[in-house]
Amino acid sequence: MITRVHRRGSRVGGLLRYLWGLGKAEEHVNPRLVAAWDGAGPLSDLEPKVTASGKRDLRALTALLEQPVRAGDRPPNKFVWHASMRLAPEDRHRTISDSTWASMAVQMLSEVGVATTATDPGPAVDRHAACR
Repeated sequence: MITRVHRRGSRVGGLLRYLWGLGKAEEHVNPRLVAAWDGAGPLSDLEPKVTASGKRDLRALTALLEQPVRAGDRPPNKFVWHASMRLAPEDRHRTISDSTWASMAVQMLSEVGVATTATDPGPAVDRHAACR
């Protein structure tokens, strides 16, 4: 597993457009949510719907992820934390289930202190960089 923590940002919608887009080298194949915060409900309800034009409507997910920031007294300017995970080149032939990706994401978020346990409310997680 190869992980990378990216620079913090302030544009939730911009990050989501990138994650559900082609990526920098068309590496975002079949992007989808595999985990979310405790109490978020079914992932299918959070998953951005495809519009008539074939693009994803990211507004609802963006608004949900921005709620804690808007509710804060003095939120930080750079509140978007983005880490990507992907398989090492020698493992790219493997098929990893969404539940395994979700478990790996929870473990990574716990290890870096974003979430303290698997049931700790934390940010939505996607598997964009690890797509086959």
